[in-house]
Amino acid sequence: MEELYKNHVNINEPVYVFWNDADLPAIQTFIKNVVNVLEDVISVSFDTYIFCPKERYFVEYYHEGETFLGFY
Repeated sequence: MEELYKNHVNINEPVYVFWNDADLPAIQTFIKNVVNVLEDVISVSFDTYIFCPKERYFVEYYHEGETFLGFY
């Protein structure tokens, strides 16, 4: 969340969470909800992705413990 605040991201925009397993459904929520239960969200599958089309950012929680934040 700190990096999002530093980049002046509106955290009240919806995000989409999906995983590397295409059989799992994607969910729409808000980033603050994801952060509140982050361990549960990233434990669903090996890699977790959070996409916010309105604020144009993408977060990847890589299965080896790395986290990436990108803007487009």
